[in-house]
Amino acid sequence: MTFHQQPNLFQIEITMPNYIKLERDELIQSVKDLLGEKVKEENQIDGSLLLIGGDPSEVIVRVSGNKISISEFRVRWDGPHTPTIHPRLVTSINWKSLPTFEIICLIGMAIDSTRKHRLENFTTCMKCGKTKPPEWMHGDGICQSCAERHLGVVY
Repeated sequence: MTFHQQPNLFQIEITMPNYIKLERDELIQSVKDLLGEKVKEENQIDGSLLLIGGDPSEVIVRVSGNKISISEFRVRWDGPHTPTIHPRLVTSINWKSLPTFEIICLIGMAIDSTRKHRLENFTTCMKCGKTKPPEWMHGDGICQSCAERHLGVVY
């Protein structure tokens, strides 16, 4: 840190070394912190790690090798009782190629914007007044639970 004095003016320069790199465990902990309190961890067959943030789920982060991918959580119904996760990829970043500060900032911005977009698609049920993700809605502003309870719908 250096200080420069000019007449009636102080200017501070903070130089962050660009060579500081994250280790995988530090990256994972930082991502968990960015995702918030409710994070599910899933180890995948290919050796990658999925971190799913939110309840109901909002953001999926996949850490694999030197790549980190941020996706919006989405569900497709393949049958009446068969929800399948179909994430929408938002971005992928080579996290080993950037300094710690830059990679954490990029991941944080991607998680925040992905979460915001996901939450914009939630709907408040006209019957129970609870806000639900799109995959839990029956349609016409009514959630699946209320559709079963009040409309006689069977899933």
